[in-house]
Amino acid sequence: MDQQLIPMTHDKDLHSTTLGKTIPAGDRNGMYR
Repeated sequence: MDQQLIPMTHDKDLHSTTLGKTIPAGDRNGMYR
């Protein structure tokens, strides 16, 4: 079994209350398998 992690991106800016900043559109904001 081969597992791959694929970065998730969004086409709109995301505001993170945890980080206290805005993540620009196109930047990685998570991973999924």
